[in-house]
Amino acid sequence: MQLTHGWRNVLPPKVVDRYEVLETRNAATILKATDLAAFTEVLQTLDRFSLTAAHLLLAGGNEGLVAKQLNAAMRKRGWREARVDTSVQHTLVKFRAPGTNETAETTWRPPAQSWEGYKADWVKGRVAGDCEWNAKDGNLDRNFASYRSLYEAGFIDGAVLVTRTMFDLRELEATLISELMQVGAEQAAAVTGYPLKGFKASIERINKARAEGKKELRLGTTTSTNTTKIIERLKRGDGGGCPILVLGICARTFDGVRLNAPPPGRLTQPVATLTEDEMLDESNWADE
Repeated sequence: MQLTHGWRNVLPPKVVDRYEVLETRNAATILKATDLAAFTEVLQTLDRFSLTAAHLLLAGGNEGLVAKQLNAAMRKRGWREARVDTSVQHTLVKFRAPGTNETAETTWRPPAQSWEGYKADWVKGRVAGDCEWNAKDGNLDRNFASYRSLYEAGFIDGAVLVTRTMFDLRELEATLISELMQVGAEQAAAVTGYPLKGFKASIERINKARAEGKKELRLGTTTSTNTTKIIERLKRGDGGGCPILVLGICARTFDGVRLNAPPPGRLTQPVATLTEDEMLDESNWADE
């Protein structure tokens, strides 16, 4: 399947300048035309989001801090998880043979077959979507299956998949790790506004990885979700007829705040003690 480029005439410059964009079947054009309100909410959320050093250095659990923040922002706007469950009932009809004493056809109905579909994390109006920041790349197969079933059942007109790029973010993560090991956890917490304990845990993890000769980059694996894994599936047509727009968080999404060169006055502020709920609150995201 060929990738399309209608997004160049649809997406706002601030989004195009800060994200890598891929699409099939002119997804951006279709989503703008069929559900402008829902599509605008996705773009507004991504416009407000900026990648920080904390996103690349702190552990976020199974979901990851980026996905947690974006999912929380979408939930706040009324987006919900959804899936298509399917039930099939087959009926065998046997007709009477002409010229016989048979009076009517006979039918046979075996038990209905039912199965659950895969969830999409964000569904609202005619749009579905997910954020796959650094999960196993097998998650992408479930994402595409979910979009395909929602589309073929007539529930959506297209989907938006938010992910990350690979090589540029690996380089940025390596640079930030060097800065963290240089300045220490307290300065990193003061610069980013994220909890001190998280940076202390990151330094411990990095030291352990180095001592054991293991990879210290969280984004170092080639089997995690990223645009290089997605483009294969787009060109293969894994989404079926569903138009899919992919927006990749990349080095251009980074807020530019370096751990070893903080903005003036940043280090005079108290070390952050944000709770997890406060970290996920969109009002506490980095200023644009």
